[in-house]
Amino acid sequence: MDASPPMPDPQGSSRPAREAWRTYFQKSADALYLLNRQSRIAFVNRAWEELTGVSISEARGLSCRRRSRQETTPSLEVLRGLLSPPPETLRGQPARVYRLAVLPAASSAAAGAGRRWWLVDFFPLLDEHGLLGIFGKLVPVPAKGFFASQPLPENVIALRQRFADHFKLDQLVLELPAMQRVAEQARLAARTTQPVVLLGEAGAGKHWLARCIHGLSEARDQAFAAIDCDRLPHAALTELLFGDTGLGRRLRPGTVYLRQPEALPREMQDRLNRSLEDWQAQSRGPRILAGFRTDPRDLEQAGLLVADFHCRLSTLVIDLPPLRERRGDLDWLIERLLARAAGVLGRPALTLAPDAEQALKAHAWPGNLRELHDVLLQAAQCGHDVIEVGDLPFYLRATPLPVPRQLPLDSLLEQVERRLIALALKDAKGNKTDAARMLGIWRQRLVRRMEALGIVSSTDQ
Repeated sequence: MDASPPMPDPQGSSRPAREAWRTYFQKSADALYLLNRQSRIAFVNRAWEELTGVSISEARGLSCRRRSRQETTPSLEVLRGLLSPPPETLRGQPARVYRLAVLPAASSAAAGAGRRWWLVDFFPLLDEHGLLGIFGKLVPVPAKGFFASQPLPENVIALRQRFADHFKLDQLVLELPAMQRVAEQARLAARTTQPVVLLGEAGAGKHWLARCIHGLSEARDQAFAAIDCDRLPHAALTELLFGDTGLGRRLRPGTVYLRQPEALPREMQDRLNRSLEDWQAQSRGPRILAGFRTDPRDLEQAGLLVADFHCRLSTLVIDLPPLRERRGDLDWLIERLLARAAGVLGRPALTLAPDAEQALKAHAWPGNLRELHDVLLQAAQCGHDVIEVGDLPFYLRATPLPVPRQLPLDSLLEQVERRLIALALKDAKGNKTDAARMLGIWRQRLVRRMEALGIVSSTDQ
């Protein structure tokens, strides 16, 4: 069979020509259909009828327009959306799309059951006056191996690229030697496939740095997966890490970021350690990056981290300094985060009032970069182009509590005792025996207290 079918004229072909392409269509084993210039179905072949379960009499004249929402029930409305030509085909360009749909029940088992992916090819039919019609082919996509073997659609690739632009090392401030070291280590990590430990406090940027390393590595065109070991239930973790649809089999991401892997049960750490050994030996499986808030050596000593697992993860350790140690970067970070918040909210450039800037610089930022990002985004949502101190969270703008006044008890008691002894000696005209009687103590005790306090009497009675 010729791979290039004759291009029919849906509007004005002669009768012999129309019969020729109709015969060709009907003999084809592919599910073929023809749309007129109004995107209405003009013809379908028998293979198409068998695949979709819709007869030509039902399909003819059906307007194929993409609906704004996905249908989840088999109906002709779903078929209209599935066969609708994309904008580039309406402009005269061939196109191939993958779409998820449930078609009406077909008499043939080829259509399958339930929602599934479909491959739809569109070929525009053109003359000197423009678009005459659209020739299309509908193919059910086999589920097995589809996601691993098919290239990503262009719009997904473009979206992934725009997303990756947020994770680049050139956004690091390199004024501090600590951040220069982080950048150098990240570039080194990107050139290897060995596991890497990212060590830093909560919010210090470990996840962001993991994305940067992935974007610099050879696996940048593959997926990046982040797994929170502390929050996911054990059943979900087991399926993700070791199941048939997990990391080493169907998913196959390029990089996996494990957040707090010490939260994994010890037997799961042992099993993952063996999997990592197999993946490295066979040059397959994802590359592992592990984020820790606490030094893994301390976690190992506390019995939370298996020694062999720790050893395999710690080929390279990158220590991220907290924000309080990066005071020189604060101005630059505030400027960048304000620009990002303005872009997200569709606002003009945002600036800080002097009192707001002073409040931000006086804060210790225990939540690090994440806290700074959240504070600035919340302030930007107040709607002011110049962020005032009143736009900041209460804990940043509240007046600090006064420092409690210290009351030195020993010094106060000495002053009181000195004053009482002086008054008693004055009333007793310097007689220590009489003064001791007035104070209710023995004379020897009065003498010892006078010596300790440095009180000198004018008489020695």
